[in-house]
Amino acid sequence: MGPKSYDTNLKMNPPLREAADRDALVGGLADGSVDAIATDHAPHHADEKHVEFDRAPFGIAGLETAVSLLVDRVVHAGVITLARLVELWSVNLRGSSRFPAAPSPKAPRPT
Repeated sequence: MGPKSYDTNLKMNPPLREAADRDALVGGLADGSVDAIATDHAPHHADEKHVEFDRAPFGIAGLETAVSLLVDRVVHAGVITLARLVELWSVNLRGSSRFPAAPSPKAPRPT
């Protein structure tokens, strides 16, 4: 199934893209121009998705889907290592957001 399907389980915003777009994303992971990965985790109960396409909410279980796809299509394919995937999803994501750094476990605790 692809971007032109009316399967409500694939209804998300932004929508799924064409193969060329996905290939460009993998290329960006390979050449380092993609420096962070994030998902918009927006799952819905099956009853909410089992309606006409126009009435179904946008969203999928992003994290579960993204992890399995990235490990299968990017790590197992040798595009990046698992360590690099973890870095893109955690360290680099925090650096590109407004999340404060976690305190070091060796740092003195405030009293």
